Amino acid sequence: MTSGGVASILRFDVPELSDWEAQVERSLRGGTPESLVGRSADGIAIQPLYTAALHGTADDPAGLPGAAPFTRGPHGAPRRWELRQRHDLADPAETSAAIREDVAGGASGVWLRLRRPPAPGELLAALAGVNLEETPVLVDGGPWFAAAAEATEALAAAVPPGGLVVGADPLGALAGHGFLLHEPAGELARLASLLAVVHRRQHDRTGEGGPAVGGRAVTVDAAVYADAGAPPALELACMLSTGVAYLRAAEAGGIRPRAAAPHIEARLAATADQFATICKFRAARALWDCVLAACGVTTPERRALRCGAVTSEAMFVAQDPFVNLVRATTAALAAAAGGAECITVLPHDVVLGSPGEQGRRLARNISHLLADETHLGAVVDPAGGSWYAEDRTTRLAEAAWERFGEIEAAGGMVAALLDGSLAATIAAAAECRRERLAGGAEHVVGVTCFPPPAGDGDPRHEPGGPPPGTPQTPPEAAVAIPPLPLRRPSPGSAP
Repeated sequence: MTSGGVASILRFDVPELSDWEAQVERSLRGGTPESLVGRSADGIAIQPLYTAALHGTADDPAGLPGAAPFTRGPHGAPRRWELRQRHDLADPAETSAAIREDVAGGASGVWLRLRRPPAPGELLAALAGVNLEETPVLVDGGPWFAAAAEATEALAAAVPPGGLVVGADPLGALAGHGFLLHEPAGELARLASLLAVVHRRQHDRTGEGGPAVGGRAVTVDAAVYADAGAPPALELACMLSTGVAYLRAAEAGGIRPRAAAPHIEARLAATADQFATICKFRAARALWDCVLAACGVTTPERRALRCGAVTSEAMFVAQDPFVNLVRATTAALAAAAGGAECITVLPHDVVLGSPGEQGRRLARNISHLLADETHLGAVVDPAGGSWYAEDRTTRLAEAAWERFGEIEAAGGMVAALLDGSLAATIAAAAECRRERLAGGAEHVVGVTCFPPPAGDGDPRHEPGGPPPGTPQTPPEAAVAIPPLPLRRPSPGSAP
């Protein structure tokens, strides 16, 4: 910089867009800017340059943080996200020790997955030593959500309100596990009954049944579709269609959408595609706001979606698992920038079986570094105002809404799961990505490029077969379909 300081910089000519286009053509030796346009997995055009002239935000419908449609976040002021760590309930004593270790290491929430119906006293034993006033626990019962709700209800008198909640998601369980214990209509009726109980308890406590912390009973887990290969727009469409199915079930059970909505949260996959993840979380809130507005929910605060993130297990690889730390960090950063209210960072070694103590500690510390070292949580909507982020958010929301309409027109989420059409659509999208990997249009470090030498993988890795802990279809299942697979890139995808 010259002695003139900033003033001297201001004397530089401001180039016009046409100047940039001319320079591009010279650099490409006759090529055009259009040749630099890329495409996302959803077919959204990714422009080489975004400017105010092309993508202005002066009349941006995204609004302000904390205001409908909540694109820019559900809150108007910075809030620290919940550091929610995932645990599978296997041996209660071992699970309890791992949970207490996570909490001592700074975890502020627990996601407890059941892989079978809980035995009497098992849930209490697994949560022994956990202060539920400070560390809320979400119990994910999968296909056994009704049994999980009963076990949770039995402990309700001994824990503070909101300290122990059920994240019921029968349709997500059908997709991920491949079975339900009862017909979908019956499971949806059970979900509606659970919503009614939670709503009544919340109403008795607050007088209005508002969206108090811990007042939720349903978790729409769309990450299961992303991990099977669904691109962001389809993942969002599945979230919307599932949420609408639950709203309809609640209404059939006497709970209006305005009363049911605050008890529903969503979970999306966070991937190493940073901007796709940021825009996905921003679009999710805007889309849910639109759905609830169409359902007659006039109070904006009740249309604000609580959206959590889990780092995508499908992006993790076993050949060189420590590279997963980089992927998880990028994904968690993107989820935080997108406004996720709780973030689950999976351990880098989760692909090798049960994660170890080191894996859990490193996963926790990723969130700590992002929150306390980068102060990412001290900024509301870091991507807001970016012409690229705003444009991609809008286009992603439009693509997701179109997919949502297609699912609903074909009979809704239950029909899409039972007739296999959704699985076929996801499989086709996954095949497109495999072809991109095979053709070199996309790369996965450590798999399709720069793979580790043979024999350098973790000895716990045994390729092939279902993911560790995948439950078998029980004989008492009333409905069974092929579960959506966990699709990871493999060395066979290399060009």
